[in-house]
Amino acid sequence: MDWQARGALPRLVLGRMATQALGTAVRFDVFDRIGPGELTADALAESLGTHPQATLRLLRALRSVTPLPAPDIFQLIEASPA
Repeated sequence: MDWQARGALPRLVLGRMATQALGTAVRFDVFDRIGPGELTADALAESLGTHPQATLRLLRALRSVTPLPAPDIFQLIEASPA
């Protein structure tokens, strides 16, 4: 069995999800709204005028692809060197 080919579809799906999450965050100015401080998903949603649960789902998706710490207080941190 070709294990590399078998893993291609999940990588494509996760890559698309990551792209969508990052694109949405940029469109809504999420990273600038978080800024140097900390925000809860509810506070960020109020600032953005978005639904709190949808905002929380977006932040959790971003946590998997960007340097956001856990759990429900969101702040930007410096990216680790590649």
